Amino acid sequence: MQDVLSAFNPKLYAGKAVVVSGGTSGIGLAIAQGFAGLGADVIATGSSAKRLNAARAKHPGVRFEQLDVRDSRAVGAFFAALPRLDVLVNAQGIARPDAEWREETFLDVIDVNMNSAMRLSMAAHPLLAKSRGSIITLPRC
Repeated sequence: MQDVLSAFNPKLYAGKAVVVSGGTSGIGLAIAQGFAGLGADVIATGSSAKRLNAARAKHPGVRFEQLDVRDSRAVGAFFAALPRLDVLVNAQGIARPDAEWREETFLDVIDVNMNSAMRLSMAAHPLLAKSRGSIITLPRC
């Protein structure tokens, strides 16, 4: 990661507020670390308390908060409480390979991996409009 970050001004995102959904592990965590490494104030969200606690212990430069991206009210309240937002990264995703053949599990996976990107983006839109910010959505299949 440091090789990539060294190509940029280390203060490139200083003073900017970034939210990375699905930021407790994998690509989402790497993106959160990258923005933090370039000076941003980063909030990474996840739904698993276990992963949130593990991430908090290992990555002090990122603020981790619990958020269920399936819950429209929780998503709305989360963004309403933020004073500013410059970048939203939709990196949330789940897989249930042994159970996705069941309709309720399949629909849950679709809700997290696809529908929540729109849910998060719409809730974040007023803040992003004020800052002329950006939305980055990672592709999910």
